[in-house]
Amino acid sequence: MKGIKDLLESKRLNKKYVTETLLLKNTPGNWTCRQNVANLINGDCAPRDPYVYIALADMLDEDIKTILYRYSSMHKEIKIEELENENW
Repeated sequence: MKGIKDLLESKRLNKKYVTETLLLKNTPGNWTCRQNVANLINGDCAPRDPYVYIALADMLDEDIKTILYRYSSMHKEIKIEELENENW
């Protein structure tokens, strides 16, 4: 998992801003614990609740697919292939 650390740095946002935003949006999770926020940012854990992805995409002004790929362990292996089956 890649996390969002590089996106935060490019937008000059810090961990405190992420914490405040997640709490302000009533995002499910224990965001008062600094380690949980750090793990989320670094990609050391994937969010359990889907709303976290929505909140992150909103906060960073990114497409939700971008955020989802960053927390997927398959993001490097995903290839979109065209189906060539006439039965479909």
